[in-house]
Amino acid sequence: MRRGFRLGSVRGVEVIADLSLFVIAALLTWSLYVDLERAFPASSSDTVLAAAIFGGVLFFGSVFLHELSHSLVALRRGLSVRRIRLFIFGGVSEIEEEASSPTDELYVTLAGPAASLLLGIAFLLLAWPMSAGWAMPSRMALILGIANLSIGVFNLLPGLPLDGGRMLRALVWRRSGDRARA
Repeated sequence: MRRGFRLGSVRGVEVIADLSLFVIAALLTWSLYVDLERAFPASSSDTVLAAAIFGGVLFFGSVFLHELSHSLVALRRGLSVRRIRLFIFGGVSEIEEEASSPTDELYVTLAGPAASLLLGIAFLLLAWPMSAGWAMPSRMALILGIANLSIGVFNLLPGLPLDGGRMLRALVWRRSGDRARA
């Protein structure tokens, strides 16, 4: 049975928000609210709350784009993708079959961290010019940039189930020619 809410689909891939996502979304929004309230004490509570909610939506949008990148590359490589599930620990692309080659495995796996790293760089580049006149949006872009870079780097750690572990498995598979050994 599927827990959560269907958010839609992209290229036939169903997107589900697990009920546990709302726990982390509330904690993230509260954390952003506290940070922005301290950084901008002259701003109204409503403005700070709106910015915190918007920042939370952008953060989970970033997680979604990380998973969507995995899914789109998998589809392009001929793999079936059942759904993307967003939940308390982030997200997962539910790819229905194993890659048929180490190259396919490597490309599918690398897509997510690459998306996070590119988003991180984009947010940081956006934060810099905004810092002159738009302090709160600039701070939010800085936070999102650091968060996305952190997600990208963390996911490159060589341990399963992280993307880095799957990349290591693909490289060992390529070198040894044996998927089971990898």
